[in-house]
Amino acid sequence: VACLTTTFLFAKSRPQLLVNHVQTLQPYLNVKCQTQGDYQIISNVARTLELTVPLIEHPSEIFLSQLEEASVKLILLHDKTVVSACLSCLGSVVNSVTKNYTLIRDCFKKYFGHLNSFKKVHEKDPADPRLAKATPFFRRSLFTVGLLLRHFDFTQEDLYTGLEWGSETKMAVFEAIYYFMDHESPDIQNATLQALGSICIRHYDLMMDDRLKQRYISILTSHQHATHHKIQRDTLHVLQVLNNIETYLSEEEVRMMQLDKQWKTYADKENLKEMGDVTSGMASTVIQVFLNSVLDSFVHHSVQVRHAALKVIQLILAQGLVHPVQIVPYLICMSTDMEQRVSHTADKELQDIEKKYPGFIHMKLMKGIRLSFQLQEVLQKAGGGPLRGFRTKEGELPTALNGFLYSCLRSTKSQRRAILMNLLKQFDDTARTSLTMMLYLADNLAYIPYTVVDEPLFLIHHIDIMVSVIGSNVLQSIKESLQLPPEYEIKVNPETRLEEIIYDEDLDDDPDSVMSRLPTNMTMFVENITTGQGCLLLLVLREHLKELYAINETKIAGYSPSEAQKIYERAVNRKTSAKFNPKAVVEILKLGEVDPEDLDEDSKKDLINKYLGFKELMFKIEKDEEEYDDDGNVIPQGPQLNASDLQNMGMPTLNPKGAQNGFTAPPPPDLPPGVKGRPEHYNPVIRIQNVPLSSLPNHLLPDNMSNTPSTRSNNVAPVPETGGYLDPETGQWVMESSSKRSSRSSSPRREERGRTPDKRGLNNTQESQRVPKLTINLGPKKPTEHAFFADLDKTSKERDARRMKHHKPHKEKHKKKKKKKHYQSDSEDSDSDMS
Repeated sequence: VACLTTTFLFAKSRPQLLVNHVQTLQPYLNVKCQTQGDYQIISNVARTLELTVPLIEHPSEIFLSQLEEASVKLILLHDKTVVSACLSCLGSVVNSVTKNYTLIRDCFKKYFGHLNSFKKVHEKDPADPRLAKATPFFRRSLFTVGLLLRHFDFTQEDLYTGLEWGSETKMAVFEAIYYFMDHESPDIQNATLQALGSICIRHYDLMMDDRLKQRYISILTSHQHATHHKIQRDTLHVLQVLNNIETYLSEEEVRMMQLDKQWKTYADKENLKEMGDVTSGMASTVIQVFLNSVLDSFVHHSVQVRHAALKVIQLILAQGLVHPVQIVPYLICMSTDMEQRVSHTADKELQDIEKKYPGFIHMKLMKGIRLSFQLQEVLQKAGGGPLRGFRTKEGELPTALNGFLYSCLRSTKSQRRAILMNLLKQFDDTARTSLTMMLYLADNLAYIPYTVVDEPLFLIHHIDIMVSVIGSNVLQSIKESLQLPPEYEIKVNPETRLEEIIYDEDLDDDPDSVMSRLPTNMTMFVENITTGQGCLLLLVLREHLKELYAINETKIAGYSPSEAQKIYERAVNRKTSAKFNPKAVVEILKLGEVDPEDLDEDSKKDLINKYLGFKELMFKIEKDEEEYDDDGNVIPQGPQLNASDLQNMGMPTLNPKGAQNGFTAPPPPDLPPGVKGRPEHYNPVIRIQNVPLSSLPNHLLPDNMSNTPSTRSNNVAPVPETGGYLDPETGQWVMESSSKRSSRSSSPRREERGRTPDKRGLNNTQESQRVPKLTINLGPKKPTEHAFFADLDKTSKERDARRMKHHKPHKEKHKKKKKKKHYQSDSEDSDSDMS
């Protein structure tokens, strides 16, 4: 098998090498077919002889007759592969060498006669039991007749002479075969499509027949059917139509190459001014008719269909049949395919087009990205969950689906900025882009392989501007869509002399007031909320870019797109751990789209919560005063928000599906008295505070703890009013006798009392020990330098002034410190004497 396959490859490139070996190859046609390898042997030998026999100058008639006889036998007995190879060989031998058209007419009568008989029976009664028995031979006849009209021209008199249909044989065959396009069996329909494709290779004018043209277009453009069976049938039909067109283009290219080789023989006879290149123009005409349908057929769930469509597009580009700018959007779409053989081929075609026709890809960039979004909708539908715009590979950072496209087009700063701005414009409030599409674009922007610092900084800079502008427009649009409250007034502005509506604007922050003033048609309200979610998505993207490329707010504030500094052209460093995770948007998309025409009470409350939350966020962003650069342009202020808060902002409170993972969220807590609104309107952030245990109820404390008063504190006796002292060793209160108190009170000098030993312990059974003298070395007295002051000190004068202020002498402070040193003294007077 391997040797004969190699021989066939030699014959394709240089058949003259095998002219002397045809006698050796011919006996292989009589091999008995028992295995798959035997069929391959016969097919390779037949195709080799097809290319070689016409080159023999004086072939033996016995050899030719044996070759024809063997070919006809194989056509009658074997499967499609062998039949196709042998009919191709027979066509080459008969047309070029033997001219034995009688053999071809006999073969044609046999199969086409059975085809007509089957048709007549089916027309009378499609349920006739004879049809089931005749179906296998009918399918062989269908296939064989199609190949006969492909390899032999039945419009020539030599061929149709003797046939009952005469010169109309071609149309008679077409009408008979086309009848079975409406057969109830999908397999018969597919076999009919294959036979029609074979006929149209030679008779390409039949492809322009209105019936076949519309049938081809309808098959290529209809992808959605109700049942799985219909989807499979549709896939087979689309695949067959694409194979028919591909085969036609391939054969047309071979025929044109043969005509070019023969050009020298009749070049002197032809007038180039009058000669119409009808044959070459026919392929272009056919493709112009089917091009859009072929391109649309690529957005299909079957990888076989997508690969077949790509091969047709490759042939169209290689032959230059149409302008490539029409195909660019679909190549961009193909480059995002999950199948590598498809995406890599599309990437190569895009690179070639960008080299030959610079600027064509930029013209069709957004159309291509929208098509790639449609393709991913089809491919990711089975996986469940929202559509994402990146590929994941284990152990690596995710890659953007359109990342390679960006790499091809980022040759200059203006080009890459144009791409980023085109993507960012889809988030504008005027674009009305769906939330799913915005998430797809944000994923691509998050994981595009940026190479220099200028790219993420440029993106962040414009995100800041867009969020500010779009957010203000969204809030204004929602405010204008709300109905007026009952308490509104109409006043005339003395400056403009125009009527103005005045009411308490705090009502716009009250959920109950907003609920009562919702518009009757909620379409615009829902669209504005979706645009607001896009702003949140951009803010999450901003935080992700900061983390991924280690960009701080200082760099962002100091960046200007108009500055051409080399520092912005240095290579970026990525953190592999940074992941783009807009949790709120993903959860919203999991719940499904909101129908503005069918909103219940909970859905409206959820929309109002999103509106009020977005409004609060915009106030946080806009609260700082605007700063201006040297050129007078406003410097966008970055939002001072936590990345995790942004990811969760806008999280839907509505969950019609009930519990998730077996857990139902607890009801929101009640608000403190005096606080207006509902708990859902506030940011659901739990703040931990230190509270005294005594304020907690006992059932919230551990078993070994209680807020009841301690038993030890209850057993301690109160200090008596008669006086005494606490024994430092026993911890007991020692009562003092009245005689001792009176003697101490009548002491002439308090200084002596501090120097004489105290006799209070004589009445006690145990004498307490004296407390030893304690000395603490505090070191040099130097004011503490706090980090807070270090940040505030702007000049050395301020720091020195503050330190001098703290170095002023403080007598009371020094006295207290000395008092601490002399612990054994009993009075303040003794301390003052010692000092």
